Amino acid sequence: MFCGLPVSLAELGVKAFEVDSQRNSILAKSRLRRIKDPQLTLEMKAQLNELLNKYGLPQIDEQAVIEGTLSYSD
Repeated sequence: MFCGLPVSLAELGVKAFEVDSQRNSILAKSRLRRIKDPQLTLEMKAQLNELLNKYGLPQIDEQAVIEGTLSYSD
């Protein structure tokens, strides 16, 4: 048992995550797949890092665990 989920329900739990919960919205996976990642220029990266620094957040490309979010351990 993990996170209160009995092993007998694990397969159903995995299948539930395979379903696109946003399938009928503008956030549907099928729509989001069509959006290309924007190119991040050095100037944009510098501006974003300045903003992140202002709020005490990790810089772009810097590995960090943000408190209160999911994480994993090796």
